[in-house]
Amino acid sequence: GTCMEYTNSSESMLPIDPAPAPLDKFVWTISSSYCNRESNLASAAYWMQFINIVIFFAFLVRIRQFQVQTAKDVDQSKITTSDYSVLIQGLERNMPADDYVDDQGERRSGMVSRVRADIMKALVEMDPKYTKERVAKEVVDIEIGRVCSKEVQQLRRLKALKVKEQELTTKVDDCKAKGKDELCEKRRKELEAVCDAKEKVMHELDRLREEEPDKTTGHAFVVFLYESTRNQFQSYHMPSPGRRTLDNLFPEMIYEPILKLCGCCCQPSQRNQWESAGRGGVVKVLDAPEPDDVIWENLEIPTSWEQWRGLLTFIITLILLVIALFLIVLLKWGQSTITATSVAATEGINLSSEA
Repeated sequence: GTCMEYTNSSESMLPIDPAPAPLDKFVWTISSSYCNRESNLASAAYWMQFINIVIFFAFLVRIRQFQVQTAKDVDQSKITTSDYSVLIQGLERNMPADDYVDDQGERRSGMVSRVRADIMKALVEMDPKYTKERVAKEVVDIEIGRVCSKEVQQLRRLKALKVKEQELTTKVDDCKAKGKDELCEKRRKELEAVCDAKEKVMHELDRLREEEPDKTTGHAFVVFLYESTRNQFQSYHMPSPGRRTLDNLFPEMIYEPILKLCGCCCQPSQRNQWESAGRGGVVKVLDAPEPDDVIWENLEIPTSWEQWRGLLTFIITLILLVIALFLIVLLKWGQSTITATSVAATEGINLSSEA
């Protein structure tokens, strides 16, 4: 090895030949520059590990930029419903989605009407040529995010029961054709139980639709007649340059909680005051996702909760990387300490043997 050299205690230089007892064929060269405990190689290894961690984080940032650019390229390569739509976030939560009558018998505007009024006000501020008739024509549809987890759960149960009903119906018909009366009776009872369960699910669905008013989740999908109108409306609510840079580098769930804590000025642009805005008064107008990518029941999850969970995941990942770096440095330090101790002990033995 580089930290050992041959002695003159043996005539043979082959490593496999034994040395005359009690001497060793090799001795430690602790004073050599390579094996010197004062060498900078250990500290260089530590710094290389640190540089590896920095490169890894830079790689994550680069991956984020690549994802954003790829999403834009894919979106521009095909025409879908999302090209004519925007997603509005930051609206008031847990309020009636549709117009309703209050306890005093007065008719109140729901979230759909309030969002439509805010969009009209924004379009008029953008271009005074917009009239009520033109807005009604160019704003094709407004779909409000609604609290629907209970309905979705019942719909999934209904889907499973319908599949089960079709299977049992086929089995009953098959039993009748083969003349298996006992098996037919068993299948028929199972079919009746499934039909009863399906009726209960449909009754629960009707109750949820009629008795419980739809509550909002703070989201709205707006579909425009022309893509140019959609682009103009979205550009009018474009976030600040600093925030756009952050969007290209990091997911919103990572930097948004930090901005809120620090009170940073990189906030979304808010040129007009939306009456339908929720707590905080800031409404974001974003690119609408593809219709198949929308999971409606997940819209009930508060955006702040998603952001804090994302930040927590990022912090835990960072802590694990720091711990891994610390363990590597600690192990290398322990290895060098043990090696130095062994070298000193072996050198002492060699000196005593030669003496």
